[in-house]
Amino acid sequence: MPQPREDAGPGLPPARPAGTAPGLLDQYGRRATDMRLSLTDKCNLRCTYCMPAEGLEWLSKQAVMSAEEIVRIVRIGVELLGVRELRLTGGEPLVRADLIDIIAALRSNHPELPISMTTNGVGLDKKAAALKAAGLTRINVSLDSLHEETFTKLTRRPFLDRVLAGVDAAWAAGLGPVKLNAVLMRGINDTESPSLLAWALDRGYELRFIEQMPLDADHGWTRRNMITAAEIRALLSRDFVLSPDPRARDGAPAERFEVRRRAARTAGPDSPVLGTEGLVSAANAHRPEGVERPEGGGGAGRRGGGAGSPRAGARHRGHHRVRH
Repeated sequence: MPQPREDAGPGLPPARPAGTAPGLLDQYGRRATDMRLSLTDKCNLRCTYCMPAEGLEWLSKQAVMSAEEIVRIVRIGVELLGVRELRLTGGEPLVRADLIDIIAALRSNHPELPISMTTNGVGLDKKAAALKAAGLTRINVSLDSLHEETFTKLTRRPFLDRVLAGVDAAWAAGLGPVKLNAVLMRGINDTESPSLLAWALDRGYELRFIEQMPLDADHGWTRRNMITAAEIRALLSRDFVLSPDPRARDGAPAERFEVRRRAARTAGPDSPVLGTEGLVSAANAHRPEGVERPEGGGGAGRRGGGAGSPRAGARHRGHHRVRH
């Protein structure tokens, strides 16, 4: 566990050393470089691990940032605070009527800034091309099952066909690499994990399995029902051989693996790599995202999901999926 610097008061960032580049420093001297910005708290799904069936009381319009405020806070982050990557989340970003205009304004101000977005994919088929044209760099889509009945049970909405159409449209529009996020629920979709991975690999998508976390507003999470990262690996290993991805992780929350087809006496380091997949444990998902350790410093993990990222736009309501 990193220790706060002696010159930092309780809960305060450390004094900035002379000559240090501008940026957001936490109390351990780590610099945040990614901005995760929530565009809305509203969502058109009711995922069982995310919110109650009846939904939540949405924020008032005045409580959610306007397009102008979003553009301004990103400009401040990039120009004054050293932000080098922007991730748009929700709620569900696609429900904002002015989403395309927001992205276009951000791209106009920051031509080189990587801008990604995480979505449930509902309606993406109709907007993917426009999102790309406006300046979106890439996209993550949440997809927990390829079976209509299971998908409907998890999301409480019969929208699987619309999500799959959105994934394909994102790929066709050039919003790649397209990444898929999946949460496994014991007794519901856990046994589908190998077939879901095979489907993603066949299409060139990168699938990441995420441990369910106790963030649901429905208060249905239990440790006993959570599928751990170790269990996910065991499930996938029945059909695939997973080996650590040799590429630098760069502090990303997902532990990446090269994936090879398991075949008797043939699976080994020289077997063809089908693609990569990732595992995000609950612990890694809560580590500061886009946070770099100071040179020579003793900070913990360099990147994770949420706590260390500048988050703005809509107050956290317990139904933000882990989105990277």
